[in-house]
Order: sequence, then structure tokens, then C-alpha cells
Amino acid sequence: MEPQKKNFKIVADKKTARVILPNMLTLIGVCIGLTSIRFALDGRFELAVIAIIFAALIDGLDGRIARLIRGTSKVGKELDSLTDMISFGVAPAFIMFFLETKYAWKIWMAFVSYLRDLCCIKIGEI
Repeated sequence: MEPQKKNFKIVADKKTARVILPNMLTLIGVCIGLTSIRFALDGRFELAVIAIIFAALIDGLDGRIARLIRGTSKVGKELDSLTDMISFGVAPAFIMFFLETKYAWKIWMAFVSYLRDLCCIKIGEI
């Protein structure tokens, strides 16, 4: 029986090392998008919008850095799509939904009181 060769590399190749920085920036963008969702759940809509703006800045930065250092990868492409979906799809939807539900009851109560006043005026005129 032949002993098995161990094919471990102690130092990563240059391509792998170049891919790490853009992917780390992309993962930071995912975290910022998730943080924006958390702010929306807590009702801190200003911070949620600021987080989306930071996610947009990082989204633009990671692609430029990847092309600059020639560190593009298939994983980075998929991570960027994930970041875009979370930061610019899900997070704004959460913000709009919770902003709507926060003020929806005030609008509903104003509408109900308007109808009540309208009915009372009609009944009072009879």
C-alpha cells in the first residue's frame, strides 16, 4: 500500500488572497443590509435609511476594488447579488411596510373620526 500524499498548502495562492478583500466588503454590505432591517423592525427608520446609504456606498466600492486588483470571482458575483437583494430589495420593503403600519392607525382614526363627525352633522340637521 502506498502512503497518501498530503496536499496541504501553507500559503494561499495569489488569486485566493486577492479575492478576500472584495468578498469581505461584500459581506460587510450584507451585514449593513441586515442591520437596516433590524432598525426598521425597531422603528428607527432614519437609521435604517442611513444604513441603506452605507450599503450602497460599499456595494459600489467592492466591485471597483475587485476589478482594480483583479480579484473577481464567481462567489463574489453571487455574494454581490445577495447583497443587492437584501440591501435594496428586502430592507426598503421592510422600511416601507413598518413605516406604513406605524402611521396607518393614525390615518384610520382620523378617517373614522371624520366619518363620525359627518354622521353627527347629518343627524343633527334632521
